Amino acid sequence: DTACSPTPRLLGRHGETIVVVAQLPARAELGAAGEAGPAIVGLAAETGQVRWHHPLSDGSEPAGLTEEGACWVLERQGPRLRVLEADTG
Repeated sequence: DTACSPTPRLLGRHGETIVVVAQLPARAELGAAGEAGPAIVGLAAETGQVRWHHPLSDGSEPAGLTEEGACWVLERQGPRLRVLEADTG
């Protein structure tokens, strides 16, 4: 179980990186101080350490992870499609 709200959502794993959508706390080691909110996060599979993160703007919907390691995010305000590499963000 988790104390995170909302519950993190697994997008997938590629190599040594696990990609999730989660609510980030305001912590300096995750980015700019005070930057909190929903984000796509790449975690090291062995340790769970954050490798990278990208905040999600309002109206953004992560669609999942492909077998090749591409994470697709639909940004409705554009509209546009953003693609992130699972290993590097």
